[in-house]
Amino acid sequence: MDLNPYIKSKKYGLSEADLKDYFQTFLDSDINPQFKGERLGFPTQRSIEVLYYNADMLKAAGYNEPPKDWKTFEEAACKASDPAKNKYGWAFRHDASNFASMVFGRGGRILAPDGSAYVFNSQAGVDTVAMIQRMFKNKCAVEIPTAERYGEQNRFAAGEVMFVIASSSGLPFYKESVDKGAKFKWDINMVPYNDKPAVNLYGASVSVYKTTPEKQLAAWLVIKFLGEKAQTTKWAVATGYLPVRQSAKADVVAAYKANPAWGSTADSYARMFDWFQYAMIESPVAGYDPVRSLIDAQVMSKVITDSTVDPKKLLDDAVVKANQILKENAPVQ
Repeated sequence: MDLNPYIKSKKYGLSEADLKDYFQTFLDSDINPQFKGERLGFPTQRSIEVLYYNADMLKAAGYNEPPKDWKTFEEAACKASDPAKNKYGWAFRHDASNFASMVFGRGGRILAPDGSAYVFNSQAGVDTVAMIQRMFKNKCAVEIPTAERYGEQNRFAAGEVMFVIASSSGLPFYKESVDKGAKFKWDINMVPYNDKPAVNLYGASVSVYKTTPEKQLAAWLVIKFLGEKAQTTKWAVATGYLPVRQSAKADVVAAYKANPAWGSTADSYARMFDWFQYAMIESPVAGYDPVRSLIDAQVMSKVITDSTVDPKKLLDDAVVKANQILKENAPVQ
């Protein structure tokens, strides 16, 4: 149900100061364009996709900083790759969010702003798929099978891959793995982009189902409680996710810096707060899960094994199917 009446309630809602304290991009991510601005969920945590990179491997390939654009990303990944030694520039994950991050970084979108159609067959989508296809053809990337749990993290920690695009919530786990593994210098950066920075923002939200007025209000009060500074701080410190309030930032970062297990990774975490302004959302509409599976199965999985298939045709066919799914899940008028 729409949470706006609860948020705006003078007795039970959020004050103007509260609303200003929330990261606006986090709040905006739950607005569903299919329901004319209704808020069907509320954020209690978020994470972003970041580029994990092996700085030592990158330097050996002739680069002193992580790639800022996709051309340099591909070039560096190929220079660092040596299949004979099981070394690859990029760990390919069967995750539609990786695809979305690459599309965003080329100025494209997954879903039209008004939620009317999927549009990932734009030039940004074609260029993304074509790059993936080239990188596999040239042996610059390695597939991480879905059955290999945490495969990208483990291979990164072993020094076998230079780049991984994954959730920022993995920061403490990557640090732990590298410390136990090859012990190289590494860090995170924004995912590459061509013209304008773009960050893929995602995370679970909490919704309220229509029941009775009393139960609905009780559910909202729990959501409101979870979003308060004390709770979002505690959650972020315990999980590695990002707090939803700006006022929690200092306390969360301070807690990480005081924790020896985080080390210099705390500074990497702190930098991410400057990246929220570039946030993009994949698809805040019903039926996106099967579309995610479609992108992987019908597009990404095909180009990594077939260097001759046409990326544009794959995307066009996938968008037709995605829009059918969108139509099937659209609200009844």
